[in-house]
Amino acid sequence: MNDQKKKPMDDATAQALVKQMANTEVEKDQVVSMVGNLIGMLGNMGGRTSSVLPRTTPAPSKVQKPEVSAKIKHLSEVLHNAATEQNLDILRNDDQFMYWIKKEGCKQKTFDDELQFVRQAIGLTADMNGFDLAMLAADKAISMARIHARNDVELLSELYWVKAEIFASTDKMPDALKTLKQCVAIADPDADENSEAYKELAKQLEESRARAKNARL
Repeated sequence: MNDQKKKPMDDATAQALVKQMANTEVEKDQVVSMVGNLIGMLGNMGGRTSSVLPRTTPAPSKVQKPEVSAKIKHLSEVLHNAATEQNLDILRNDDQFMYWIKKEGCKQKTFDDELQFVRQAIGLTADMNGFDLAMLAADKAISMARIHARNDVELLSELYWVKAEIFASTDKMPDALKTLKQCVAIADPDADENSEAYKELAKQLEESRARAKNARL
């Protein structure tokens, strides 16, 4: 799908799109049984990079400074508009959004809010083949997690997996496999390229690459 502007969707359809991005084509329990110690890090093994979305994110804080509230409100609005219009140019042409997506990390007090929005950005941009934006969002998510949630093995493993899927979807398999090694090492330091977990995930990355390639034909 390209970024050309299409007929706007109503709010109900837009909400359905967001819910659809969170759906999994393979149950998490099935994935866990295949990859052993990679506990709960994968939400979607159906070739959609929006697998980052299913993981629950805490609700935004109720008490925020005015400038923080304005920032969060803007991110929410611009992502909603891009999803409703099915137009990634809304994101690309928004200076505040692009500054945010390119900036590493965030403040501790806004971590939960910004993680929620960066997840939405990854899912939306990847589903619309905006993989350059999806990679920026994945890198931002990883930098945020490394600063504020470095002990959250599940979250970090999940985010590295999403980044690996983005690489695979853009036919960059060496980068995808390199990122997969980071994903597996975080979840299970004893695992290597000969482990069943690594082999299974590498196979799924290859399937993601093939699906994305066929979609471009």
